[in-house]
Amino acid sequence: MRETTLPSPGLGSNSFCLRRESAKAISSVEITARRTPGGKTPAAAQLAAFFTAAAATLSTMIDAVLPTFSSAQIANATPTKVRITFSETMDQTVVPALTAFTLGGTAKTKSSVQWESATELSITVTSAYANGNTATVAYAAPAVSFLRDLAGNAVATFTAQAVTNNVA
Repeated sequence: MRETTLPSPGLGSNSFCLRRESAKAISSVEITARRTPGGKTPAAAQLAAFFTAAAATLSTMIDAVLPTFSSAQIANATPTKVRITFSETMDQTVVPALTAFTLGGTAKTKSSVQWESATELSITVTSAYANGNTATVAYAAPAVSFLRDLAGNAVATFTAQAVTNNVA
């Protein structure tokens, strides 16, 4: 088996060494199986069991869950902030540009974006929302500085999500 036949293991430490050694082990078993009547060898069964166990272990270490928009609200105490909540802990070192967000409904001018907590981002506007004003928020993921969780999974673009106003 050629090393390049196996999928890329990513950029983890020693990942390409792991791919090379896996290809060697598979090649060794393939050669032995070709020389064995019926092609079945104990080494093949052992290697299959090893790879199955390795895949099961690695799948518990990978965060493949994409973060999603959960809700948006404007609180009475902070009527100049639209707070967006996400489904999981986000990478707070990344703050998207204001242009990644669109506010609909009652027209407001955006002035800043900042993290309020590990799951909550706020968009500050220049004039306060009045109780009962309708609003929506949309996000178009930029090429750089996009919203992502701690594992690097990106938040998908979302459109016209309702913003709950008049939150105590």
